[in-house]
Amino acid sequence: MYKLTLTMLFMSLFMLAGCAASQPQSTGSESSELSNTQRYQRAVNRSAALKNLDVHWVNPPDEDDLDEYDEEDS
Repeated sequence: MYKLTLTMLFMSLFMLAGCAASQPQSTGSESSELSNTQRYQRAVNRSAALKNLDVHWVNPPDEDDLDEYDEEDS
């Protein structure tokens, strides 16, 4: 009985420590730090995730390809 209680206590502590160590959710303020290409790829990946699709970038776009990209286009 003592071993079970001790095991459960340690498991609870590990799970709590894992939750405390997780990364905080981004608030969107970092989007201004991203390049045009990164913002485009992020928008495409989000759109695909909403549709339960996976995107595999074989030839990711260059900055020259996205001179006119604006986040409102997505």
